[in-house]
Amino acid sequence: LCEKRMLLVLDGLEHILTAATVITTLMETSPHLNVLVTSRAPLHVRGEHTFNVPPLEVPNLKVPWNLETLSASPAVSLFVERAKAVKGDFVVDDQNARAVAEICARLDGLPLAIELAAARISLLSPQTMLARLVDPAGHISLQILTGGAHDLPARQQALRNTIAWSYDLLEDGLKKLFSRLAVFAGGCTLTSAEVVCSQANDLQIDVLDGISSLVDNNLLRRDHEMGGEPRVSMLQTIREYGLEQLRKSRKDAETYRTHAKHFASMVEEAEAKRSGPDQSIWAARIAAEQVNIRAALGWSFDNMPELALQITAAVGEFWFAQGHWAELETACERVAQQAIDGPAELQARCARYAGQCAEAHGDPVRAEKFFEQSLTLGEKCGSGAETLEALLHLGNILIEDRDRKSEVRPLFDRALSIARELADEKRIADALFHSAVLAISDGDFERAREMLEQATAARRKRGDSIGVARCMSHLGTIALLIGDYRRASSCLELALTTEEKAGENHNVTWDRYKRGQIAYCRGEYTQARIEFEECLKAFQQMNATLGEAWCIYELGRIAIDTEEFLEASGYLERCLSMFRTAGRGSAWATLQLGRIAIYEGRLRSARKLLERSLAIFREMGSKNGMTQALGELARLARLQREHELAHSFLKESFELATQMDSKRAAAPVLQQLAYLANAQNQHDRAARLLGKVDALREEMGSPVPACDCAEHENAIKRASAALGEEPFAKLWADGRSASLDQVEG
Repeated sequence: LCEKRMLLVLDGLEHILTAATVITTLMETSPHLNVLVTSRAPLHVRGEHTFNVPPLEVPNLKVPWNLETLSASPAVSLFVERAKAVKGDFVVDDQNARAVAEICARLDGLPLAIELAAARISLLSPQTMLARLVDPAGHISLQILTGGAHDLPARQQALRNTIAWSYDLLEDGLKKLFSRLAVFAGGCTLTSAEVVCSQANDLQIDVLDGISSLVDNNLLRRDHEMGGEPRVSMLQTIREYGLEQLRKSRKDAETYRTHAKHFASMVEEAEAKRSGPDQSIWAARIAAEQVNIRAALGWSFDNMPELALQITAAVGEFWFAQGHWAELETACERVAQQAIDGPAELQARCARYAGQCAEAHGDPVRAEKFFEQSLTLGEKCGSGAETLEALLHLGNILIEDRDRKSEVRPLFDRALSIARELADEKRIADALFHSAVLAISDGDFERAREMLEQATAARRKRGDSIGVARCMSHLGTIALLIGDYRRASSCLELALTTEEKAGENHNVTWDRYKRGQIAYCRGEYTQARIEFEECLKAFQQMNATLGEAWCIYELGRIAIDTEEFLEASGYLERCLSMFRTAGRGSAWATLQLGRIAIYEGRLRSARKLLERSLAIFREMGSKNGMTQALGELARLARLQREHELAHSFLKESFELATQMDSKRAAAPVLQQLAYLANAQNQHDRAARLLGKVDALREEMGSPVPACDCAEHENAIKRASAALGEEPFAKLWADGRSASLDQVEG
């Protein structure tokens, strides 16, 4: 070999790594020799260049897919190729495509595993194979991954044999470490590995050195770092083999217990720091450890129920904010069903979480029951903090209950009083925040703004960036309702920056919804529709019925403004049904259905719908709702030539808009006043009002809705024709510069 220019290929060298010195000698004595080695572990010699061969790319089933995109996946292509080899007529179609894709994903794109699974296609359909491959707990059956070609080495005829080949090459300490690392369902940090795997002090190796060796042997893989700390994980099929070895070692119970206690401690520390300056870091850690926390919780419910209560109480706020409502709700239900004997304070917290989930799902009756239960438990154990939280959440669900809204303020006032007795700045800010939400509902925007600014200052002082983001979001809501869309956008973008960083999926979706509302008010219907449709999908994934209903409502409003009345009716009837089930929002859907009836000329139906919505708004004390309903009733009365009635409606509507100091509310009222003035031949008054409408809409950046453009242009032409162009222009200019009181008076 010394003089030859040659490529020497050595395959499967992992079982004789001692040959590395021979290879080094050959390389040194043969300057023109190149050696290509395949091995499950590097040789660790000078001049070595390693190239890791990754698994095949698998399809992402979390995004929209079709047969074409699935077939483009290398993993699916291999499955289909091998399946056709044993069943010539096999094709991927609409019925089996998802099952094929999920099989490939569950097998982590490992070519041998995919080939062994595809070999079963002569007997099992993809759907049946998937059911046999993955059990309800998500574990992979290695038993089904057998039956490879007989001309292959025995270790390649079954996946278990292949993994065992690598496992058997490990020293005893590495075997113990490997099996214990399998307890981590979603990978782990190096710190977690050290805590959980060395609990018996019997490894006889350093955990970090051992992890490095397992990575070299391709039994572990490096993942992306989280917060600067490395993470490692196992492919699912390798993990299943590791769990088999853990059970054989009879260390499984001890390892699972250590794992559960470790993550219980982690979530408790996270909860303690949830509202502090490091909250985003802890939220990211909780998200990264989602699968491990779920596994620890499941084991604890079956083996250490008190620990399950501890984990649920600590992780609940994070899971709710991140949109993991189904898991949180299930955990809270199990806490209640198992009657776990634990601290009443923790039980109160779990009952509150169950109420929050029920509220988000659109079941206020069930939510109230849980909040009442939480309140009782909090009072019973003397926990001012849990009593206060229950009061706030109980009040929150009653804000939209027109029969019981009067009960809300006393609940919030009591909560604020408790917070001040506790001298708890965080909870004082929470109570002020909820009181501000009530003030927004009442249309008392100035009072709401003052309380939100106080809450913002308190939360900023504590380093509570997520709490500040919630305040900014609601300050954005106020700006949106009064027509200051630039400030609304600024507030929402500040909130979204923090919420997205912290993984607050629920709040992120609501703030994107508000961003859609801003686009709607600016007449940017295409952008608004995109925002609402994306939010609708997000709420559906979270099973957030109320959020779904509001998105559908907004899509209905867009359809009205763009004169697609049949489509609008479909949206609004659908959301009205959802609102009725949730016990809130029905007045708004009824109002919009009344608008449609006006545009379609069904005036008798319109009156019934609008009067019904106005009655509900009056009972709720909603100034914003009353302003809009009165404006539409005035439009209807004008069309029916009931001018005095129309004027009385508009007078009350304008007074409410003035009380709210809302340009957004005032502009459509002034618009209707202008149309009424024209109808009464008061063209000079109409010209001034139209000028003011133009100034307000220009200031807000909010054009006349498309469905009203024709009527608005006709009103301008009519007043101009009656007065003459020059007098009209002067009155128009006077109106633009006049104050609201001056122009209306």
